Amino acid sequence: MTDKDMDKINQLVENVEEINAMPEIALDLMGLINDPKTTITDLVKKVKLDEALAAFILKNCNSPLYGVRTEIHSINQALTLLGFSTIRSILTSYFNKNLYSISGKSEIKKQLWLHSVTVASFSQSIAEHLKLDSEEAYLAGLLHDIGKLIIYSAHTTEYEKILKQFGESDSTSCEIEEKQLGYTHSEVGARVMKKWNFLDSLIEAARFHHNEQHFDSANGNIGVVAFADQVTKHLIDKKEI
Repeated sequence: MTDKDMDKINQLVENVEEINAMPEIALDLMGLINDPKTTITDLVKKVKLDEALAAFILKNCNSPLYGVRTEIHSINQALTLLGFSTIRSILTSYFNKNLYSISGKSEIKKQLWLHSVTVASFSQSIAEHLKLDSEEAYLAGLLHDIGKLIIYSAHTTEYEKILKQFGESDSTSCEIEEKQLGYTHSEVGARVMKKWNFLDSLIEAARFHHNEQHFDSANGNIGVVAFADQVTKHLIDKKEI
């Protein structure tokens, strides 16, 4: 990557909040959740500052997905019962909702969203079979292509042309991106996730899911997401995205 390409990716990462309007409080919360010194009280104070986020958490924690037997009415009760791992999952869903916000948007955004959700589901199933952390694998799958969304949001017309080339070429998406843009969605996604205080294991899955053989790590999410991504492309996706 040349200095000019590095400048371009740095500018894209610096401007990402303007592109995707990610609530600052959600970013602060992700940092708190990943800090071992954080307490439930710290999280409650932060969540109560954002009514939309608080409502989203209460709505989701009362869903059958989390198996809570009694209806939860307060943020303090929700965060105390659910624990940090589940809160991280709900918060990531909130990120995903804000990032994609597919209502009224382009068909490409819908395809990117469907691909990510499908990869997440496959990743979760594979992790369960391998006796890995299935919840973390789901999040890794959900976020693995976040770089594509960020590039598309910043350079819509140019990236639409690149997406079209994916389906007409034997080259990989990263090869075409590198040639046309000077950087790849894997690099962009990892850089942005680092800025947003995501777990290193999730960042690594975004960065290396296209070249997992070049990363020597105990992070099982990389191989899981790489395989889930290929399965999704061959069995589900109608065209390369």
